[in-house]
Order: sequence, then C-alpha cells, then structure tokens
Amino acid sequence: MSVNKIKIKLVFIFIISVYLTYLIIFNFSINHDKLLIITGPTSGSFYKLAVDYKKILEDKGFKVDLEPIANTSRLAQQVNDSKHANTVSFLIGPSDVSVLTNVRSLGIVGKQPLFIFHNKKNGPMENIASLKGKNILLPPNTSITGILSLQILDLYGVNEKNSTIHFVPLSETYTKITGDFYNACFLQLSTENPLVTQLAVHKNLNLYSYDNIHGILNKLKFLDYTQIPTGSFDILMKIPPQPVNLLSGNIEIIVNKNINKSIVYELLENFDSLHTQRTLVSIAGEFPKYVGTQFNMHEVVYDYKKSGTPWYIKNFSPFFANLFDNYIIYILIFVFFITTYKNLFFYSQFYYMCVDYIALRIIAKNYIKNNSGKPIGYLNQILQRWAVDVTHRKTYREEAQEFIIKQKIF
Repeated sequence: MSVNKIKIKLVFIFIISVYLTYLIIFNFSINHDKLLIITGPTSGSFYKLAVDYKKILEDKGFKVDLEPIANTSRLAQQVNDSKHANTVSFLIGPSDVSVLTNVRSLGIVGKQPLFIFHNKKNGPMENIASLKGKNILLPPNTSITGILSLQILDLYGVNEKNSTIHFVPLSETYTKITGDFYNACFLQLSTENPLVTQLAVHKNLNLYSYDNIHGILNKLKFLDYTQIPTGSFDILMKIPPQPVNLLSGNIEIIVNKNINKSIVYELLENFDSLHTQRTLVSIAGEFPKYVGTQFNMHEVVYDYKKSGTPWYIKNFSPFFANLFDNYIIYILIFVFFITTYKNLFFYSQFYYMCVDYIALRIIAKNYIKNNSGKPIGYLNQILQRWAVDVTHRKTYREEAQEFIIKQKIF
C-alpha cells in the first residue's frame, strides 16, 4: 500500500470520527425530556387541559413546565418563536398560517362555545343589538375571546364608541357580572368549566341563545354552530329552560415543528382517553379529529394513524429514541460498510491464501527441477519471478509501521 493511500485512510477515519462525535454531542445538548406548555390564564379551560397533559407526561418521565399568559391571541406566535423546540399550546380562532412556519398541528380535540350571560336585573336582552349603549364585560382585548367578542358586537353595530365596554381578567368576571353595573358578559370556555356552571345557575343571570346564528357564521367562517340541551346545568331546576343556540370554535393542539417525536407520540396515545368522552356540545368519539385544522399536521400524526407508536419510542428514553430516529440512516450505512468490509476482508484473505499457495507451488517445482539438473523454461522463469514477488509482499500492518517510522510520527 502506498503512503498516499494510508494518508487518505487516516483522514477519512478522522473525519468520520469527528462527525459522529458532533452528532452525539449535539443530541446531548437538547433537553429531549423537557416540555413547555404555553397556556391561557389559570382560570381558563386551556390551563386545565394543560394540567391534564402535564400529569400524563410527568407520569411517563417527562419534565413539564406550564406558562400561563393573558394574551391568548399570541399563543400560536409564541409556539412559532419559541427557542425551546419542545413547545405545545392551543389554538382557537383564526391565525395567519403563512407567517407561522414553525407551527404544526396535532389535531382538533374539542370545541368551546362563546357564551353570553345577561344580567336580568338590568332589564331584558332581546338580541345582541339591544346591548348598544349598555355596559358590557369582556375578557382582555388581547385574548382570543376579547377579539372575537368585539367582532360579533360590531356585526350588530355595538362598539366602544356607543357603549361602555370593559376588559377584565377571567378571574374577576363572576364578581362583576353578578353585580349591578354590567348588562352582559362574553366568555369562551368549555362547558365543563366550573365558572360556566356558576354563571348558568345564578338567579340573576340568563344564558343568551343567539338569534340569526347562521348569518353570523356566514361572516365569521372560522366559527361553528352548537347547541346546549335543556337542563344541561341543572336538571331539577331545568337550567337552561330551553335549548340554547351558541357559536363555538375548535380547539386545536399546536406544537413547534422541531418537537421531540416521543412527546408527540405520548400525546397522541392519550388523546383517546382525554378527548373522546361525551360533553354538552359533542358526542362520544367526535374528537380527536384530524381534518379541518388550520396548520399542517405534524408528520408524526400520519405515522401514528398508519402504524401506531414505533417500538423504539416505546422502549427507549426520549434521548436515545431521538438519536435512533434522526440517525438511523447513518447507523444503517455504517453497519452496511462494516459488514461489506468484513466480507471483502474475508474474500481478500482467501484470495491471498490461494495466490500464496500457487506461488509456493511454483517455487517448489522450479527448485526441484533446478536441483535435479533440469532446465527451467522461459515461462517458468516468468512465473518464478512473479512467485518470488508475491512471497515478499508486505502486509498492511508492515506498510503502516514502515510509514510511521519514515514519517517519525511517534
């Protein structure tokens, strides 16, 4: 083997070693088992859902942090801009998908009605237009519900110029709407939220049933129609006394596109237990669903629906599962080359053994002829020179040792 060939092999081995070391160190630098869930206020439905996810994931060994924010209209933006790849949040209402390129969907897991509670002490409420000039209570104007409520009020000609509209945190809603000042309040919560039941059964409040609901849906196409049956909140007292027509929005689970796949599989495995139950506004098995999402589905959703959770996700820790998933192609290539090299080495050794045997037979035959006084023919002389060269060739190890000595490496 030439000196140049040895140099090339050494360089190649060095590059491969450095690259594999980089992959391992880079993988170690990521907190694969740490998850951030960005949610709404602690009194909201998103926060309760986040708490359920936290319990499930922590039971599986993940470390989960919850980050409540008041500005729920920026939840998708927070996921998109998060420096923590393992970020999960919730979406309800429209988003500009074209600019949120780092966000992926895991599906729709439920829906939340937009409730309007009217204070009976301040007179009747025939429709939303009758709130013009009245005192209206809304969630913060940076929240999804606050923005949506203003859009609906605007359809009926009600706005901050002709009415008194106050924006308050969800935690203050019950105290303020049950007082004497406000005529109505808007809330978008799950029907299982305790605040909804408290307001629904309060003696001074009525739950408003939307009129012209299909006209609203034609203007706000991201909303849906839903209905709450009679007696949903109190069967004995028959509250509400008749079915209530409501607007509702789909709850979409969104994640950063670079999230660890182990987390996604864990969430998907528990969607059925968390979201398939019957509620006041959905039938059993209606959710989760994977059509009609605003954002593109995460690739794991398609794999999960097709073949379930892979064995390495079930059996490996998040770190090793991610290492295996991301670098399996390199592992297979490495194994292929190692196997091929070993086979080639075996065949080359067999080849050299056969060549050495033939060379030694030629040398022995010519030696016998020479000792017996018989002349060695021209062809045998050529074969003799070839056989001698073969028996004097150096092994790879001997060439490498000679190269090291000449170059004074050690």
